[in-house]
Amino acid sequence: MLLSCGDALIDFLPAKSADGRDALVPVVGGSCLNVAIGIARLGAPAGFVGGISTDLFGRIIVDHAQASQVDLRYAARRPRPTTLAFVHTVDGEPHYAFYDEGTAAREWTYRQGSIPFAEADAIHFGSTTLADV
Repeated sequence: MLLSCGDALIDFLPAKSADGRDALVPVVGGSCLNVAIGIARLGAPAGFVGGISTDLFGRIIVDHAQASQVDLRYAARRPRPTTLAFVHTVDGEPHYAFYDEGTAAREWTYRQGSIPFAEADAIHFGSTTLADV
């Protein structure tokens, strides 16, 4: 199994509304969750390790991950807000504004013995959870 450790969040991506106004569309994201989803969709066992909220956005994240067969038994569900990322494109390049203070992702901490590393074939970790800004 691949265990991907890190962020699961909601990206608000730029779009146009039906009447042509600028809008934002919520999309499940987080590079670490995306790695687990990609591996699972390729047919290999994959799990996600990190904090996921019990709020509306957290439920959307869980449903999305489970639809791709990502194992969430090592994810900690917490009654904290979901990390949100707003994306603004400038000259074709995305710029992000992250809102993650006090979120479920920030509350997650490793406890010795909580992850069966011997069962993992590979471990991926990274992204915003590595930086405490």
